[in-house]
Order: sequence, then C-alpha cells, then structure tokens
Amino acid sequence: MINNIQKRKEEILETLKNKIHTIDENYRSGKSLEKYKAVLKNRKSEKDVRKYLLNENNVFDIYKTLEAWDMNKRGAKLRKVSEIKLSFEKNIGYFIKLEKMGDDILKINLENIKPILEELYDKLHIMESEAKLVAFSKTLHFIFPNLFMPMDRKNTLNYFYSNSMDVSFDKYYEIFSFSYDIAHENVEWNKIIGKEKWNTTIPKIIDNAIILKMQELR
Repeated sequence: MINNIQKRKEEILETLKNKIHTIDENYRSGKSLEKYKAVLKNRKSEKDVRKYLLNENNVFDIYKTLEAWDMNKRGAKLRKVSEIKLSFEKNIGYFIKLEKMGDDILKINLENIKPILEELYDKLHIMESEAKLVAFSKTLHFIFPNLFMPMDRKNTLNYFYSNSMDVSFDKYYEIFSFSYDIAHENVEWNKIIGKEKWNTTIPKIIDNAIILKMQELR
C-alpha cells in the first residue's frame, strides 16, 4: 500500500500549486527531452494506435527515448528493438482496447481499464532485466501521453513506497490510481500544460510534481 496516501496527495497538490513552474530549471534537458518531444510529436501525428505501433520507425523512437530515459544502464537492460516490436504486434489488441476507452485521464473509467492494463502488464515484454514496472509505465506514457504517467525507481517508487523495489502490477495500478485522483482534483491544468518544456500533459505534470517533491525531501 502507498505510504500515507492522504499526505502524499496534499504534498503533490501543494507542489502543483506553488512549484511546478520550476521543473525545467530543476530537471534534466538535452537528449532525454529532445527524444521525448519527438515521440510526442510523432504520436500526435498518427492518432491510430495500431498504425503507430506497427510502424518500425515509431518503435525505434520509443526504444531510443527509453534509452535516453535511463532504461539501458545501471542494471536496466532493454530487449532488442525487433523483440519489442514483436511484443507490440502480439499485444496490439490490448492497445486498441485502451484507445477505444479514450486517451484522456479526465474521461476514462478507472475500473473498466484495470483488467486490460493487468493483461498488458503481464504480456508486454520491453526489458531483459527486472525493471518491468518502470519500463511499462514509460512505454504506456509515450503511447498514451494524456492517460498514463511515467514512473521511475529514484523518484516514484521511493516516494510512494520508501524503496525502489520494482515488481508487481498492484504497485503500478496503485500509483496510476493516485495519478487519476490527482488529475480530478481542482487544478487549473490549462494554466500549467505547455508553460514549461517538461509540462507536456496532465500525467507528466503529476510525475514532475513527484520529482520536485523528492528533490525537496533529499
């Protein structure tokens, strides 16, 4: 279970209100931001998730962005691009089901989406190493940037669980549910989205608030 969930919500809402505009000056830039922006642009230009994921160039861009986001170092090891592409192809039906529910965290039904996510979490293979939760969350964010929040060990898992153990779907879904709850709070998202380079979508903004809060706590 998430540690002190009500306190966590209050902290993130306070960070969204007072500090979220500082993300660019307090977070990395360079290749990680450049690759991320390119993935978002390509995804926006191809709205059909099936066509998007069956395009080898898009899969390669996802791979390179995962790499830029530290998924191929410090013990994390990505599968080959061809293997990731094959996993997308095998699981394309789940992505289509998610697409039909809508790429918008403000509009989806949380309980309806859970069984699809659980199946996809089990069957989608991105990593050779054990960093499944992190890779899964980042990959889904690239594909559905307005719906799913990216997660990492250093910030997300430490913030919610006081450790970086990266294991179960239950943890992933608890954090996703937390992001859903924050998204539906009384936050003026339109005044935040796009004002800084990293504040791209509501899920990423919530991730940014977690990053900023963890920097403060260290």
